[in-house]
Amino acid sequence: MAVRSPTSDPEPLHRRLQLAGASNHQSMFSTHAVAAGGSVRRTYDGVVAYRPGTEILVGFPDVPSAEASEFADEVVAFARQHRPLGQVGWWSMDERAVDDLGPRLLARGFHWGWRPNWMGLDLTNLVEDNPEPEGLVVAEIDKDTDRGLEDLPYRPVASDGTVPSLRCFAAFLEDVGVGAVMLHLSEFEGESIGGIYDTAVVAGVRRQGIGTALTVAACRSARELGCQHVLLNATAMGEPVYRRAGFRALGEAGQTWWMPHETLQAPPPPREEVVLVEAIGRGDVSAVRGALQVEPRALERRFSCGLTLGEIAEVTHQHTITRLLTSYKP
Repeated sequence: MAVRSPTSDPEPLHRRLQLAGASNHQSMFSTHAVAAGGSVRRTYDGVVAYRPGTEILVGFPDVPSAEASEFADEVVAFARQHRPLGQVGWWSMDERAVDDLGPRLLARGFHWGWRPNWMGLDLTNLVEDNPEPEGLVVAEIDKDTDRGLEDLPYRPVASDGTVPSLRCFAAFLEDVGVGAVMLHLSEFEGESIGGIYDTAVVAGVRRQGIGTALTVAACRSARELGCQHVLLNATAMGEPVYRRAGFRALGEAGQTWWMPHETLQAPPPPREEVVLVEAIGRGDVSAVRGALQVEPRALERRFSCGLTLGEIAEVTHQHTITRLLTSYKP
């Protein structure tokens, strides 16, 4: 799998847990795609997981530089053939590949996403005595549970029992659903691993311990099922919730890119745009200057990736190109 470190030396525990979290994500992408009647293509030690009508997730492929543009074109063509889709997401854990792969994805209309913020918990350190609202009930649910869960920020993907790696838990106050969380089980280097996903709490009852109670319930289940560690990718809002359950920060690692529905529906970027954005990513001053001489207005517009040329140079750390664009006069 492409999330492994290239070194043969023993990895620090935090890095191994980051990789275990990425592995669990890859497994989850595949599980959801199959459960939804879609498909999973395994390639370059990663996956291209297609959920009909919803999304395509490219999970941690290890693509050689010489083949990256062609592979990106294949993914985008596949996505356009299977519209309508909400989005296409691309995840990588190869820090060295970001500066090479990122510009190729921007050139094809992907937007620059976030760096995953990994957190991990050794289940022997699970904190189970957190305060919570009186009368709160947290229970495992299945796909037929419908008790007000439509009010959540997003509906949990509950299992119908045919997907043994998937568990979903919901929180209820006075028999009304106020939160949910998903647990996905996978294996990494011979160890059972749990992954926490889609933690959601109704806005009106947040900051009362419901999210932490859901997290603890999912972690208890993971422990009962033989896991030692549970991993997740936290938002800034979610991080304090997980810390109260005993999770510790593992640091940011990797990168995501996203192609939204609107970009998928629009015509693909013209070839000259692809060439120009890739040239910026390479730091090719001559090619960028030549493109601007042909089309000086390119400096003023936003490209399919949602960025200007200057912003593309900044996000890809091409400071020489930034200086060229700042001083360029037609």
